[in-house]
Amino acid sequence: MSAKAATTTTTTTTTPAPAAVAAPADDMFTFNFESNDEEDEEDEEEDEEDEDEAAEPSAKRARKDADKPVRQVTVPREPTLKKLDAITAALMKATDNDDDGGFSMFNTSSSYPMQMVLKKEMAVARKMLKEGKHSQALCVLIAIFMNMERYDYWFSDSDDSRMVETTFTSFYKLVQDALKKDDATLRLTGRDVLIEEMAKLGRAAKESFDYEFKWFD
Repeated sequence: MSAKAATTTTTTTTTPAPAAVAAPADDMFTFNFESNDEEDEEDEEEDEEDEDEAAEPSAKRARKDADKPVRQVTVPREPTLKKLDAITAALMKATDNDDDGGFSMFNTSSSYPMQMVLKKEMAVARKMLKEGKHSQALCVLIAIFMNMERYDYWFSDSDDSRMVETTFTSFYKLVQDALKKDDATLRLTGRDVLIEEMAKLGRAAKESFDYEFKWFD
C-alpha cells in the first residue's frame, strides 16, 4: 500500500542527522555525509565481524577506509546552524512534539503543517535571492534540506501527493537559482556532494511513493 494513502500513526525515535565536523575556519561548518552511505555501513559491519573472528584489525577494511571519497559540504557556520535549529524547532512545534531530540510521534496529519513550515522557510530563501544575498539563501536552503531529509514524514506519510510534489519542485527551483552563483560567492565547498545528496532524497521519494516532480536527476 502506498504510504501516501496511509492513515496510521507513526511512532519513532528521532533519527540522527548526518555527522558534522567543524571546518578549520571558525566561521565555516562542514557536514560529513560519509556515514549516510548504506553500502559503506554494510561493509563496515562485515569487516567488524571478520575482525571479531580474526581477533586482529582488518587490513581490507583499512585499505577500504583509506580509499573512501571525502563526502563533505562546507558552508558558513552561524546562518546555517541557526536556521537548522530554528526549522527543527518549528517542525516539532507544528506537529505537537517536543524539540528535545528524543521520542517523537508523526502521522498522516503531520504532513500538512510540516510542509507549511518548509514553504515558509523557502519564502525566506526566495526573498534573500531577490535581494542578492545568495550565500545566506543557500544556508537557509541547506538547513531546509537537512530537515526535509531527517523528518521525511512530510512526504512518506501524506494524503496529498500534489502538495508534496509542489513542495519538492519549489525547493528544487530555489536551489537551482542559488547555485547559479559560483562557489566563492556562495562560500560553498562540496557543490557536487550537495547536489548528489539532494538527488538521493528526491529519488527515494519518487521510487518509494510514485511522486512525480522535477529534481536533480
